[in-house]
Amino acid sequence: VFVSSATVDFIDKLNPTFAANRAYGLLWFVCLFLSNFLFLNLILAMVFETYQRKFSKAMKKVFQNRSLSVKKVYQILDDASPEDGITQQTFLQLTQAYEQSAMAPK
Repeated sequence: VFVSSATVDFIDKLNPTFAANRAYGLLWFVCLFLSNFLFLNLILAMVFETYQRKFSKAMKKVFQNRSLSVKKVYQILDDASPEDGITQQTFLQLTQAYEQSAMAPK
């Protein structure tokens, strides 16, 4: 019955039973109602909830890594001498620290 509710050709399976006894129509209605509105929605809700949980964990890691990378960048800036400004080497260190921390999950 579950396969019948998930496909279009459930009519092919309903017709022989309905022709044998019209009371089977009520049984088919109950089964289709339960499978379509309860079981399929339950499965969809479980899949969505799992996806949402994994996406939430991934986004949390992204924001944590971004925070770490910003801290590293400010540490490099703090260590640089203020008179000279930022040298090319310091700038490359900044970009490398930011890229490594933002991309690599920890």
